[in-house]
Amino acid sequence: MAMLTHLAGLAPRAAMSLATKHRGDPMAAVLPAAESRMDDIVADPAHLTAYRRLTGYRVTSYLPITYPHLASMRLGLRLMMSRPFPFTAMGMLHFGDEITELRQIPAGQRFSIRVRADNLAAHRRGVTFDLLNDATVDGETVWTQRSTFLYRVKQPPPDAAPPAAAPGESVTLSDFEALWRVPADAGRRYAEVSGDYNPIHLYPATARIYGMKRPIVHGMWSVARCVAALESRAGEAPRRLSARFRAPVSLPAKDVALCTRRADAGWEFALIAQRGQRHYLSGSMVSLGEAS
Repeated sequence: MAMLTHLAGLAPRAAMSLATKHRGDPMAAVLPAAESRMDDIVADPAHLTAYRRLTGYRVTSYLPITYPHLASMRLGLRLMMSRPFPFTAMGMLHFGDEITELRQIPAGQRFSIRVRADNLAAHRRGVTFDLLNDATVDGETVWTQRSTFLYRVKQPPPDAAPPAAAPGESVTLSDFEALWRVPADAGRRYAEVSGDYNPIHLYPATARIYGMKRPIVHGMWSVARCVAALESRAGEAPRRLSARFRAPVSLPAKDVALCTRRADAGWEFALIAQRGQRHYLSGSMVSLGEAS
């Protein structure tokens, strides 16, 4: 049995060692066909409680929709650390995420996770690729995720297609819901729970290695925080969510506004800087009772 618990991902020293890897020309990259898999996973109750406290999810008898990402992310890191993988994992930017929960996973349920890489594409800032993840219970797929990552290059391809419209991109400060303060240690606290010790999330000194003045919070913490707030408001668990990361939340942040709008099906949401109106992320969510 694989217990999903604290610090089961990369150790900080191992994560830092990846910062020096070089994988050649990213424009000529070929993603490996291999997949990464873990079976018989079950959430440690103390770890699940810590995750809920950090993200704001209410206590239920089921896993939060974003919780299996902690296992898929660790498997994704393992895949990206493998020798055939063409890009270095550290410093890579999480660009977007889509999650569908086909059936809620009980908190004590054992499940399996499989991760593979696909869909390499040119982007105006470099190249993107997807980690395609699925969770199964007794052979039945109950949860799927597509995590899109951006690997930046100095000379992006001139023929890159323009990005598709982001979900929730029309949400503005006029749809104000709540104002949050994100402390300076938010990246380190989420790293302790998630195992994701990418240096861009930890300290100013480690973030500067990748050209950032300050560390940034993990994108999936931001998504989970938004979804947890909407779940509490809707009173129902989400069935589908989609998010696009539009700008990093630099730490500390004192004026992060959650803005929400009712959509034809579910909700649209955004995280926006109250001063300057910079959009950090936008997304959409369909709850259990509204999913077709």
